Amino acid sequence: MADTTLQLAQSGPAVRTVTGWSIFFLVLLRISIGWHFFYEGVWKLMQDDWQATGYLVQSAGPLRPFYRWMVKDVDGLEGLTVEGTRAKVQARYRQLARHYGLEGEVREAVEKFRDLRLGAAEQDPAFAGYLASASAQLLSSVTAEVREALGEGTLPEADLVAGVQAVLAQRVPGFQAAPGGEPDVGLAAMVAGVLDDRAHVDRFTGHAAAFARRIAEFKAGYVESIYADPDFQAQLADYRTIINDVVAAERALGTMDYNKERLTDLYGRKARARAALEMRAYKPVKDLEAEVLARLQAAFLNARSQGRLEEADRIQARQLAKGLPYPPGPTEFIDWANMLALTAVGAGLMLGLFTRLSALGAIGLLALYYTCMPPLPWLPDYPAQEGHYLFVNKNLIEAIALMVIATSRVGRWCGLDAFVSRWLDPIIARCCSCRTCCGG
Repeated sequence: MADTTLQLAQSGPAVRTVTGWSIFFLVLLRISIGWHFFYEGVWKLMQDDWQATGYLVQSAGPLRPFYRWMVKDVDGLEGLTVEGTRAKVQARYRQLARHYGLEGEVREAVEKFRDLRLGAAEQDPAFAGYLASASAQLLSSVTAEVREALGEGTLPEADLVAGVQAVLAQRVPGFQAAPGGEPDVGLAAMVAGVLDDRAHVDRFTGHAAAFARRIAEFKAGYVESIYADPDFQAQLADYRTIINDVVAAERALGTMDYNKERLTDLYGRKARARAALEMRAYKPVKDLEAEVLARLQAAFLNARSQGRLEEADRIQARQLAKGLPYPPGPTEFIDWANMLALTAVGAGLMLGLFTRLSALGAIGLLALYYTCMPPLPWLPDYPAQEGHYLFVNKNLIEAIALMVIATSRVGRWCGLDAFVSRWLDPIIARCCSCRTCCGG
């Protein structure tokens, strides 16, 4: 008798069924992600100045101390000292000397320039002449003002100049008075009265400020003079205060609603303060670069004017044409490791070579990127962030897609792993059979 039991359910397709379209899109996904990683790595390798420093410095979240630890002198405070700036000048000189192959008179002149810039401006023989010239210009300008106020011929010229000089020596720091006798006290008081008059005080203040600016501009290229400047020290103290405020605000994240906005503002203030300080502190480095180029240009023009055309062509082709080299960054090892890792895993995914290993390496990189700047709601927004995220961002999504690739055989579909497996599988099988025979 036939079974009349009702068939309540029918078996559907197996869960592990993989269609041709599934294979096609998995291969396409593997190649697309591989191209993304490969091109990103190659592009960074082609840039002479690419660095991961900014990305690591701006890291946030629970692992922020770890990522900032990767950056040497992360807040720049070690470099913002006399010894730190001197070390940067010395390092830059060595790099320029290797890059351009400095030798002979050019090298000697650059070394002399470097040694002078490592000290104070007063130690440079050129400073005395510069100070005398600036003082003479100030004396001439103020004397003209006083002469105009008193009237032409009111005082003998020598007495007028002596009186103005005495007042400038008292009121203008750094003014260098010409040698001569002391002026009459009453004459000096008369000149001071003219300069204090409302009609002339603004002009006198302007002349004195212009003199101070000229001297400050000259001293700005000397390491010891930079750090002896009270204004620079005050600026450095403000920067240290901002750093402490950032640390306090980071600890208070999540305790009050306004802390997130306050921290964002502090990050911006810190970046601006550091940039302003480094512009002043590292001016000797920029001056050294300009001196090297100027010396090479002078050597080129001198050789050409004297008919030494081969030497001139050599300087032009082998030195001047090179341009300035980029200084090494504080994350040089991290930069190279990141660029090479991106390129390697990208190539592996595109070619389908060691696909699972490449996918796991790519997941590791994405995990680092995700934890460096996690999209957590209590953290401030990142300046270069594209879009808006909450817990899930593009790095996490791409990592999940790579997990699919790592747990499938997609490398053997239109990939070199198919050939690798044909070579490795028999070896693995023999090894397994040997273990079985040996009772392993």
